[in-house]
Amino acid sequence: MEGGARLVMIDRDGVINEDSGEFIKSVAEWRPIAGSLEAIAALHRAGWRVAVVTNQSGIGRGLYDATALAAIHRHMLERVRAAGGHLAGIYYCEAAEGIGARPMLVRTGTGATTEQLLGARVVPVFDDLAAAARSLLDEPR
Repeated sequence: MEGGARLVMIDRDGVINEDSGEFIKSVAEWRPIAGSLEAIAALHRAGWRVAVVTNQSGIGRGLYDATALAAIHRHMLERVRAAGGHLAGIYYCEAAEGIGARPMLVRTGTGATTEQLLGARVVPVFDDLAAAARSLLDEPR
C-alpha cells in the first residue's frame, strides 16, 4: 500500500445503507445507516483506504441494470464525500477469506442472522459499521 496506508473493504447493503429483502434498486431506496458515513470519514481521516466490495445479484436477476447501480453508487459517493470521507473504489462480490483478509461482521442488515451461521469460526462481531471502525482505529499501527 502507498505510504503505509491500510485498507478496509466494506460491504454496502446492511453495512453502509439499510438493506432490503426486495433489493436496493434505485437512489430513492438507498438510505444510509446512522453513523456509517461518519465511520467511513473517520477511517479516511485516520489514513485508511476504504473500498466498497458488494454482491449485487439483483443485476443478474433482472431487478435493476448497471445504469441504475451506477446512479446508486454516484449518490453513495456524494454522501460519503459530504460526510468528509472518500472511497478508494467500489467493487462487485465479497471474498474476504478467499484473499486472506480478516472478515468482520456487523449486526445491521442480515448480519444478525449470519452471526448464527458462523458456528465455531471466530469472526469479530460489531453492532454496526461505526463500532467496527472504532475497533480498527483503536488498533496499534
